[in-house]
Amino acid sequence: MCAVSSISHPDPDRLALVSLFGGLSVHDRTRLASWMEVEDFDAGRRLTVQGAFDYAFFVLEQGRVRVEQGGETIASLGPGDVFGELAFFGDGRRNADVVAETAGRVLVMFGTRFREMQASMPEVAAQLRDLVGKRR
Repeated sequence: MCAVSSISHPDPDRLALVSLFGGLSVHDRTRLASWMEVEDFDAGRRLTVQGAFDYAFFVLEQGRVRVEQGGETIASLGPGDVFGELAFFGDGRRNADVVAETAGRVLVMFGTRFREMQASMPEVAAQLRDLVGKRR
């Protein structure tokens, strides 16, 4: 997984810069930030492994990553992009590898917190469901 330089929670104001969370109130962004951890990673690090069971959702705050299926690059992601959500809406398996092209930082939400977010912030969950539909 990601190399952790220090475990902390993101600043709620930083979440406003992510389109998925931009419409949330300060109160909701503060609650959401308390459910996430900040993790730094090095270039070349594999953040997700295709086929693995894993329940973590990522928001890329800094850096660039590539999404690979079967060894072929299918997407490149940058700050503000999200990944890992497909596992929550499917069978729990990763459908792609995500590999860091540069050093960077992700905001990570693990499964129990993700389910809490789905229940208490249905508008965010609906946007993620829409994203899943587009990515499939």
